[in-house]
Amino acid sequence: MIRGQEFHSIVDNIFEDVKGVDVSEQLQINCPKCQERDGSSQPDGKYNLEVNTAKRVFRCWKCDEPKFSGSLGKLVYLYGSNIDKELYKAYSQSYFNEYYQNDDEVIEIEIKLPDEMILFSNININNSDHFEAYNYMVVDRKLDKEVLIK
Repeated sequence: MIRGQEFHSIVDNIFEDVKGVDVSEQLQINCPKCQERDGSSQPDGKYNLEVNTAKRVFRCWKCDEPKFSGSLGKLVYLYGSNIDKELYKAYSQSYFNEYYQNDDEVIEIEIKLPDEMILFSNININNSDHFEAYNYMVVDRKLDKEVLIK
């Protein structure tokens, strides 16, 4: 089974020529940003924009400044129709929340974290599982405690 396959029809509906639909988690698309930047009326046929539907992220390997990447939701909201947006919202609503800015509009989708999620500020260092997570974040990754609490 292909993870994230429910998003394939949305991506296929938005973009004309998508490689990997119903075959892979990794989809390849002609980048619309590259097409806009180059002032071309037709796609370049290089399929530089890749979408991972399992992780729900995208990235154009040609766009450098500014880099064109982010969540699949951002891509849907930038280029999809209202139907695509509603369908995406329905599929992803039970997973997580996405925030991003689309010109002057901030789009917000509700988040649902797992019940076992523990805030870093509520960590119990006497609990061995909590202590292991603490060590990983603070000692191994060298992240500042104040940043993690924030």
